[in-house]
Amino acid sequence: MSAPSANTFSDLSQWLSKQPRWLKLAAADTLAGKRLGNEEIDAYAMLARSESSGTLADPERPLPLESLGEHTGATVSLVAMSEVSGVGQLKPRKPLQFGADKIVVVFGSNGSGKSSYVRILKHACGARQAGKVHPNVFNGATEPQTCEIAFRTDAGEQI
Repeated sequence: MSAPSANTFSDLSQWLSKQPRWLKLAAADTLAGKRLGNEEIDAYAMLARSESSGTLADPERPLPLESLGEHTGATVSLVAMSEVSGVGQLKPRKPLQFGADKIVVVFGSNGSGKSSYVRILKHACGARQAGKVHPNVFNGATEPQTCEIAFRTDAGEQI
């Protein structure tokens, strides 16, 4: 067997770009370090069957594997969510800060927006069952749904 090329990730990304979508999703989950058990394998099998029969819907957004970047083993932490608009009744006056601790608890009364923040994060992270990010149903105007999300690497770099 030959030694890996100098840019193995680039080679893998190029190869995956020619593969079926279910395989791209499985590879992205694997590269992201997600645990793949029987439930996940069954979900990939369902995607493969749907794709081969032509019934797999187009993704909401494309999955560019190049966006994964070169894996460095660095830890990435959520710092804050800000500038939210067009999502539920969220109109935050200041960013939702997550701090530097490994666990953060977000609490509030019913209807305060906790689930809306979770839906935003699920979409940003590419969750398989992200659900719908709801607009403000009480406001007749439709505005674009936006949110700024800040991350920090273990090297202290803020993204």
